[in-house]
Order: sequence, then C-alpha cells, then structure tokens
Amino acid sequence: MQTTVDIDELKKVIRQSVKESIEIEMMKLRSELLEYISDEEQKEIEKTYHKPEKEITDSAEVDL
Repeated sequence: MQTTVDIDELKKVIRQSVKESIEIEMMKLRSELLEYISDEEQKEIEKTYHKPEKEITDSAEVDL
C-alpha cells in the first residue's frame, strides 16, 4: 500500500509540528528562568503595587 502526500501539505504539517515543539520548549525555558517567590513575598508585592486591573486572558500549563 502506497500513500501519496502533496509536498506542500507535507511541508505545512512539518512546519506546524516544529512550531508547536519550539513553543513548548520556549515555555519550559521561560519557566526555568523565572525566580521562585514565596507566598509572603507575593503578598508583599501585591500590597506594594496592587493587583493588576486586567484579567488574565491567556494562559498555558506545561508539564515539566
């Protein structure tokens, strides 16, 4: 059994897969570069600078 795939379609699938992989790896890298702050530090920051006015509209969760 032989399957034929259009070259442009194959390129599109590969490009999308690579893009998704890079996005996941960048999220992991960003999470590793963020410093950990304790709950106490977070409360102090919120007290000093107040909570942001805007609601979070986009978030992602990645298993490390």
